[in-house]
Amino acid sequence: MKTRSLSERLEDKSAQSLLTNHFRERYNYNPAMAEAIFQDTVLVRTLLDPTAREDGQIIRYFPKATEPAGKPLRDCEFVAVRLTLYATGDAEFLAEHGPKALRQRKLERICDEALVQRAPASQEDLALLLGCHRSTIIRDIAELKAQGKKVITRGDVTDQGRGISHKRPILKMYLLGLPPSEVARRSSHTLESVERYIEPFFRIICLHSEGKEVGAICRLTQLSRSLVEEYLILYQDLATDPLFAEPLAKRLCFFQEGLLPLSGKRGAP
Repeated sequence: MKTRSLSERLEDKSAQSLLTNHFRERYNYNPAMAEAIFQDTVLVRTLLDPTAREDGQIIRYFPKATEPAGKPLRDCEFVAVRLTLYATGDAEFLAEHGPKALRQRKLERICDEALVQRAPASQEDLALLLGCHRSTIIRDIAELKAQGKKVITRGDVTDQGRGISHKRPILKMYLLGLPPSEVARRSSHTLESVERYIEPFFRIICLHSEGKEVGAICRLTQLSRSLVEEYLILYQDLATDPLFAEPLAKRLCFFQEGLLPLSGKRGAP
């Protein structure tokens, strides 16, 4: 008797195999007919319930990306996030590359899925989901980033850590759609302080987009060179971040078209 491979045995346990086998045995449908009915079943489920989980997915609850670091979890707004713990091809990948590579593959996939749903996973979440220690997750993320892969966790979005400027989390909340008044409330800043972070940033980026050099930007904004360079670095980071690139481009366009005001204030914290 032919020995079935691991991937074939796992495939026999999938929802698709279970349902198509049911159609074949109960109604005597041929394999092609059973497969077609299964695909129609998936289509109907998607139309009736777009949020339905796929085979191999689970639901976890993560804080929204706009919730700041340090805020008690009991006070945070959460999102029900669909995450794929097992996907087609995982068994073959495990057989070819081993358990560590599969763990990193799943880590990258879960981070991408959570980010798209605007509730990035924390390192603790990833450790629990993947059944390992947080230090292992930290090492995996470092290795993936060294390979040029962009792995974004909640800490990257909220800028958790020592010595982090207020500018970055405030601008991120603003780009995610929160009005300045709500950004001020969530960041424990005054509205005036929040506006002093946002407006100089966009004045600098508007001038940078016009091709102005750093020295010219300093003269036109009357801001220090170090501050201008800090904002330009922040702009490059946000412009290459999949979560913030699109809202940043839209906001920049609004400022350039005069649809959002530039107050002309002469200082920034």
